Amino acid sequence: TCPTGQFMVGSAATGAVTCSDGATTGGTTSTALGVNALASPATGGRNTAIGGNALAVNTATGNTAVGFDALSSNTTGFSNYAFGDDALPDNVTGNVNIAIGGRALWRNIDGSRNVAIGSSALAANTSADGSVAVGHSALANAFNGSNTAVGEQALTATTGSNNTALGYRAGVNVTIGLNNVHIA
Repeated sequence: TCPTGQFMVGSAATGAVTCSDGATTGGTTSTALGVNALASPATGGRNTAIGGNALAVNTATGNTAVGFDALSSNTTGFSNYAFGDDALPDNVTGNVNIAIGGRALWRNIDGSRNVAIGSSALAANTSADGSVAVGHSALANAFNGSNTAVGEQALTATTGSNNTALGYRAGVNVTIGLNNVHIA
């Protein structure tokens, strides 16, 4: 029998859970719904994957992925939350990230403690930590950390760090710089 607390639906959903003679090689208390959702031989538990390829290669604990390819490359990153098609799809080892919206934190690989809410928010970030982007394309091209942008396209072109922007297109033309404040 399979362990209590497992729920799997779909082709290769939680392929990690191999029940033979009452034994399991996979994580526990995880939920998977969709083709290849939690499909890897995983050891982590307390994961939720809903959508094709959601958490497909995950071995970590405490991740939630909802949407096609959400957190699909995650292996050891823990406590990540991805909601939307292609939300955090390239994340491998980044921890404690929140991505809500299509392509939110799209290219993040190992950046941690980032929040991206809105389609393409923080899309180009690969390794930077500690940024917050709220709004469509906010900080879309940023790859340095510790930026805060609230508003559609706020600081969308910046490659600097420690910048703050508030409002629609605030700081939209800023490409470099440190410690700037923009209010639109």
